[in-house]
Amino acid sequence: MPIADSELSAIPETMHAAVYRGESRIAVEEIPIPVIQPGEILIRVEACGICHTDLKKIEHNLLAPPRVFGHETAGVVVEVGASVTRFRPGDRVVAFHHIPCLECFYCRRKLYAQCPVYKRVASRRGLNRPAAGSRNT
Repeated sequence: MPIADSELSAIPETMHAAVYRGESRIAVEEIPIPVIQPGEILIRVEACGICHTDLKKIEHNLLAPPRVFGHETAGVVVEVGASVTRFRPGDRVVAFHHIPCLECFYCRRKLYAQCPVYKRVASRRGLNRPAAGSRNT
């Protein structure tokens, strides 16, 4: 059941996130909420998991900080970008972070984890991709 519209109207400037800071350290920080682009949706995260692969990346410092890990995400759509027609604010969603192209050599053989498109994780925006502007402009 979607949440009340009154709870969707005000999108804050910042959110709390567990941020990888290097040297196997994670800190809960307040970071800017990304400004969505055309074709994107903004989800208020209500549940998020972190997989063993991410834990390995943190423990062994395999990716450059700062980084927000976690991608098994469920929540509520709070904003939709231009040209988004399938979702609307208030929709409850689950974000699947690996989506194969279904057309490449690997996908045609059902080896989806080898697909170059599948390997691009699209749900990690936070500190990894700068916001495109201010929410209040």
